[in-house]
Amino acid sequence: LATCQAAKYTQGIVTKSVPTVAYQYMAMNTARDYLTEDVRHAISLAINRQVIVDQLLQGEARIAIGPLAEDHPYFDEKLLPIEYDPEKAKSMLEAAGWDSNRELQVLVSTGNEVREKSAILIQQDLQKIGVKVKIETYDFTTLLQMLREGKEDFGLLGGGSNIDPNESSVIVKPHDPRNYSLLTDPKWFELADEGASKVTKEERKEWYDAYQLALVEDQPYIWLYHQNNLW
Repeated sequence: LATCQAAKYTQGIVTKSVPTVAYQYMAMNTARDYLTEDVRHAISLAINRQVIVDQLLQGEARIAIGPLAEDHPYFDEKLLPIEYDPEKAKSMLEAAGWDSNRELQVLVSTGNEVREKSAILIQQDLQKIGVKVKIETYDFTTLLQMLREGKEDFGLLGGGSNIDPNESSVIVKPHDPRNYSLLTDPKWFELADEGASKVTKEERKEWYDAYQLALVEDQPYIWLYHQNNLW
């Protein structure tokens, strides 16, 4: 990112920032009994995604509410605006009986500077609502294995290899090795799978809207931002 930003001011170089369908997210270990739906919601509400985009990524990204960006042809506009409310998050944690002495782990892969720095910002945001977070870094292969074995609370990852609205369904499919939140309920995958079976855009969008809504309502993953490609 720093290199690309510097290139903007280098004579003889033309730069271009291109929005993508890629997404960054935080996997939640749903096998942990203390990471309930309400707690996951509170954590999502407490993360200031706009600060990550503006300060860390210098505006070269868009904040995310789900796997589909706002300009995606299957994005459900009813999900806007993306909510940020630390006071509401605090209230939700208090109602859930959150133990403020509990320390949560977030795993980050070594060598990914943006994720490492975003983990620090997330750590600071969660500290403000009474959630302690310890950042641990591992090589990418070890990190993935730890996520699959449920040896963490959170893990920072990314996806979004193509514009197919069904692309993200693999991470909510029970027993799939890419299901890093260890989901056992098939409901999210079934919504996306039903959408994939339809022929027309209108039919497909109805199911993908339901899929996106279910992800927001249950927060099995916390979506962070869609990063631009810099050329």
